[in-house]
Amino acid sequence: LDPTRVNPSSRATGLFQITAPVLKDYNRANATAYQLEALTDPVLATKVAVFHIHRIVALWKPVPALAADFSDRRFIELLVLGWNAGPSAVLKVAKRLTEVGVPPERITAASVNEAAGKMSPGSWIARPERLGFARLVATTYADTRSGRGRLVASLQGDSSDITGPAVLAALGVGAAVAAVNGAEG
Repeated sequence: LDPTRVNPSSRATGLFQITAPVLKDYNRANATAYQLEALTDPVLATKVAVFHIHRIVALWKPVPALAADFSDRRFIELLVLGWNAGPSAVLKVAKRLTEVGVPPERITAASVNEAAGKMSPGSWIARPERLGFARLVATTYADTRSGRGRLVASLQGDSSDITGPAVLAALGVGAAVAAVNGAEG
């Protein structure tokens, strides 16, 4: 839960580990000129995270299997996989699964992860830890929405513990839901 965290290899920054291309798109869309260092501000990081989630939802809109439904665990897992391993990669695999006749409800983070492994072994989206993280975030998000908050209470652990990042990702999804609901209401 360190808003000043910077990934040493990717330079992803802040609570939501925003990357330079995402920030560049945010700046272009909002006529701003933020640098990655500015993403240590949790408020700005959340705004950029919500912007990015909206972009993913818009990108995926034409594909029924990827239709936004923030109450559907299947969608949340796909969204997190897309955030973490690339929204275009998820879109490509989901389209391919659709082309070969997989029904929308059977296109899940697990089926996308498995198909990606066959289509492009070694790709980020095919990594098992990407699927595991997506599942943990979806669980955290569902627990938080239901009021159970089971994982939120267990934020302490060693540096390899991904619970904290999962909670932050779940909060980002929650912020996007609030933003979507606010825009519709």
